Amino acid sequence: AEQQFVSPSGAAVFYNRLGWEPLVLPERKKAPKGKWGDLPRLSDEELSRKFGATNNVGIALGDRSGGLVDLDFDWPEAARIADAVLPDLPSFGRATSPRSHRLARCKLPKNRQFKIPPSAAHLFEAERSVVLELRGDGLQTMVPPSVHPNGETVRWHDDPRSVSDADPKDVSRRVGATAALAVILSKYPATRGNRDNICLALTGVLVRAGWGDDDVDRWVEHVATLAGDEEAAKRGGKAAAARERFNAGEDVWGIPALCEHLGIEPMADTLRGWFGISGDGPVEDGAAILVRPGFLPQAVDAAEAALLAAGVPIYQRYDSLVRPVRLTVSAQEDGVGRDSGALILQPVVAAWLREQFALTSRWLKEKDDTVRRVDPPAQAPIAYLARVGDWRVPFLQGVIQSPTLRADGTVLQEPGYDPATALLY
Repeated sequence: AEQQFVSPSGAAVFYNRLGWEPLVLPERKKAPKGKWGDLPRLSDEELSRKFGATNNVGIALGDRSGGLVDLDFDWPEAARIADAVLPDLPSFGRATSPRSHRLARCKLPKNRQFKIPPSAAHLFEAERSVVLELRGDGLQTMVPPSVHPNGETVRWHDDPRSVSDADPKDVSRRVGATAALAVILSKYPATRGNRDNICLALTGVLVRAGWGDDDVDRWVEHVATLAGDEEAAKRGGKAAAARERFNAGEDVWGIPALCEHLGIEPMADTLRGWFGISGDGPVEDGAAILVRPGFLPQAVDAAEAALLAAGVPIYQRYDSLVRPVRLTVSAQEDGVGRDSGALILQPVVAAWLREQFALTSRWLKEKDDTVRRVDPPAQAPIAYLARVGDWRVPFLQGVIQSPTLRADGTVLQEPGYDPATALLY
């Protein structure tokens, strides 16, 4: 249900009781006078006296209002996309800009603007380069029943009491997807011809960005519907097939194909960032790694995570990596004889490590608008071996072949690596 107010003072008291900090704004102004950040918090009685009949109402964002976050949609396309991507967040707006704000409660890592880069500005007719903003600590926002500078009254479309706690990572991720989809909607063709290819490419991008099939199909259809596509109902429903091809290492259209079909090639890197498609691969299980120039550290991070998840027996010993190996024949080295079947520690070399990277991860590369499976780059294992002191694999003190006592008096008798002693039994 919508929540409207008779007076600014009544609204301020209402917000104050929600745990939000109201700010007195001048008539038809969007910001308070002076340094509002230094003003003391007002009581309900003081708010009733401070607010006149024509004042606007502001709310301090962030910690001052219990972690309140404002999603400010500058492009109308972003507000319309948010109806599908962020439907649970209550909204407010005005007649010519409905649902232009949505509120959540969480701790943002930082305030952020999703802005068209100068290199792509000529591709869009929008009055503002900022598609949307994610706003928290240090900022404030004008709220109902304020009057916009253009004379329109700001009103709630939902009940502000329904603002709830949210996961900041999820909010940031969904806001990024909203900004990217708003750009795509703004360039969606008004006539038939290339719409199916655009939706297929968008499906592939969303799958590779790690979104679930239901979200992917619903968002693709939503974009097509908002664009007036007569066949919007047919544009979704293809996420499962795209995911199956992607998981099999087969060709799936990505950002380059999508940008080419829309005629916005200079937006490719920006959209990658907004969708969260980075060098360590946009898949949910972390088992795929996208090879891209400039993202070797992220790729190596992902490769190490895959090794750990797969339980590959690799250990660090001071300044080197080792792996346990059983001798298949008797051997003698430096005067020490070892029988067949003995366990020894073998230094990890780049060639073996590269093979393990290939076995535990799917390495992918974009080429000609498709994603193809490739071998891990030769520099990846070399870079990993050089990370002395930064490895996440367990430290190995030594290898034992019979039960032993731990320092706390318990018995190490289960085969495998023992974190308490750093011994491998």
